[in-house]
Amino acid sequence: APKKVGKAPVPAKKKA
Repeated sequence: APKKVGKAPVPAKKKA
């Protein structure tokens, strides 16, 4: 599921 990072929601893959 997309996670909210900073301001815009980004794919969890980017964070994880």
